[in-house]
Amino acid sequence: MRVRAASCKPPDGKRSPGPYNRAPMTTAGKLWLGFGLLLALLVGTGLFVAHRLAAIERALVTIMAVQEPATAATYEMAINVITTRSSVLHYAASGDVAERARVADLMSDFARDELQFDRVAQSQPSRALGGRIEEAYGAFRRQADSLMTTSDRQRAHSALFGKRFDEVTNLLDAGLRTHLDTRGKDGARRIIDMGRLEADIGGVSAALGDFLRTRENRHRLRVAFHESRFKITLTDLRDTRLNDDESARVARLESAFAHYVSEARNLIALADESQLVDQRFIANSSALEQLVDLGIRSLARTDLVEAQQSAHQAIRTSLIAVLLLLVAGILIGAGTAIPTARSIVRADQDLRERMRELANSHARKDEFLGVLGHELRNPLAPLSNTLNVLQTRALDLPSDVRRALAIMMRQVRSMSRLVDELLDVSRINQGKITLRREPVDLAIVASETAEDLGPLIQAHQHRLEVVKPTWPSWVDADPTRLAQVTANLLQNAIKYTPDGGRIVLEVESSDGQALLRVTDNGIGISAQMLPLVFEPFIQGDPSQSRSQGGLGIGLTLVNRLVELHGGRITVESPGLGRGSTFTVRLPAVPAPKTTAKALPPSAPSRHRRILLVDDNHDSAESMAILLRLWGHHVEVAHDGPEALEAAAAQQPDLAFLDIGLPGMDGYRLARELRAWAGDAGLTLIALTGLGREGDRRRAMEAGFDRHVTKPVTPETLQAIVDDAHSPQPT
Repeated sequence: MRVRAASCKPPDGKRSPGPYNRAPMTTAGKLWLGFGLLLALLVGTGLFVAHRLAAIERALVTIMAVQEPATAATYEMAINVITTRSSVLHYAASGDVAERARVADLMSDFARDELQFDRVAQSQPSRALGGRIEEAYGAFRRQADSLMTTSDRQRAHSALFGKRFDEVTNLLDAGLRTHLDTRGKDGARRIIDMGRLEADIGGVSAALGDFLRTRENRHRLRVAFHESRFKITLTDLRDTRLNDDESARVARLESAFAHYVSEARNLIALADESQLVDQRFIANSSALEQLVDLGIRSLARTDLVEAQQSAHQAIRTSLIAVLLLLVAGILIGAGTAIPTARSIVRADQDLRERMRELANSHARKDEFLGVLGHELRNPLAPLSNTLNVLQTRALDLPSDVRRALAIMMRQVRSMSRLVDELLDVSRINQGKITLRREPVDLAIVASETAEDLGPLIQAHQHRLEVVKPTWPSWVDADPTRLAQVTANLLQNAIKYTPDGGRIVLEVESSDGQALLRVTDNGIGISAQMLPLVFEPFIQGDPSQSRSQGGLGIGLTLVNRLVELHGGRITVESPGLGRGSTFTVRLPAVPAPKTTAKALPPSAPSRHRRILLVDDNHDSAESMAILLRLWGHHVEVAHDGPEALEAAAAQQPDLAFLDIGLPGMDGYRLARELRAWAGDAGLTLIALTGLGREGDRRRAMEAGFDRHVTKPVTPETLQAIVDDAHSPQPT
């Protein structure tokens, strides 16, 4: 085998980036570069400031070594007050035990320095100053103890608040969310309520954090707001008719939230208390510092003043370095933020363009569905008309032909329903399928569906056993949807059962419910897959599923249709290779009053002159045959000019017009006929495959009396003919 060497040229034909042909730096790269420069500046400035502070410390140590004892003691007290205040504030903020021990040591050192000051003080003013310092330090010490005690209480309540937060979050997520039934008509409402409960829990925590950071009263009000809305949401959630377990979980959540909010209020109260204590502490420390500073000024010599000036100079240079850091940060930030903003603007423009493309795609999709529905209805119309003609002669047909005719009519009706739903895709995607309920015998629907799937079952050589109850199992359901549920379950069993398998279709009534059960001895379902069977796009054996076809949404549709009927579906399987059983449970209803089976529409008492215009010859001729069987005089035309000639010759009472006629379309033909007939009472019916709301509105604006989509049932057709002079709105 020959192997061709790979080309060095990239697939797109462009040169690879070399050392002199580098790709432009990305936005992320620029941001990282800016961050690195800022970090370097920060480290450099920090080192410079640390060097200046070390120089200050060395100067002060030198000065204190040459000062007389009184000056040294006074200066030690000043340093002690500053350090003690810093340690107290640090302990209040962090709770560091080492800092509290340091505070105790500093207070002992202050007492020692104060005693030294009293011993060396000679003048009366100095002794009076010592007394004032002692009194001020006593108040300072009491406020320091109060502040540290308050901070201890804050940390204890903060830890308890975190515990309460974890409790209420766990009760919401693991306790309520995972056990709350979000199916049915209240499902969306419960999901919204759960989102609001979660938002209020987080809102209390966020408001508390904002209050502790800013001390603004509006954040205190936010806590009350989230507490009130949480209670309102719980009341709304209870209105969705919770079961006993869900109600108990809601009660536990409510109790935990009350404790949670109580701890938040405790923290707010402690924050207010801490702020007051902190203000008093700062005021006392400032007063003490002023007294100590007064002692320093009264006892210091010139070299201490010089040291102070040196310290001020060092501080100024440090501030200048910090300002330079800020200016450099602004410049670097602007250099990285502007390109980032441009990238965001470009991304926004791209997003808007994609949204426009998506809107155009949706418009084209709607137009395609309208055309597709029209093209599907056109062949359905003659087929339905022909079957209706045969139905009028059903008593003359052999029994096997009548059965075949019944099957064909059921399939045409189902196809017509599917085409109707195809034109309302948005409602289907949102789960807004309208059910046409009526009393239905579940056993009959199951038997007819099994009969329809007979050729598929025989093709796989399966043995199908249908078990029906002695008495009818009546349910209030849409027969087409019920047949769809049964067909999907049977097709699933056929697909996942090896050829020659056994399938049991069973219908029974039990405890006020009608049960439909499909059992097979196929490949079975693993324990891991059982909870996921009804999820969309989930298939047990991908290789088997692909070989049989399908998207993995059949069982999902079955589940949703059963839920729409107020029922539920379950699945059981002993394991792989041991088959599976699907059971549908629907609420049973009493048997309906016995009525005579509807016969094909009989001929009306009044014969009418009818003009039928359709470019589809099969559709026009099949409907004409049916109308003529009822005794009407029917003229058929296939385009606009031919229809106008036929109308002039026949003088019709009623005209059925297709819309998509060649040349002169149905709208223009309707206007021509309306102008020709004047007040003669001509009824115009738009009979077309276009069934969207816009099509109906346009038909009425063109002068039609009614708009009917193909295929039309005999009952509807006869009603239209009987009410020819009674136009109805769409």
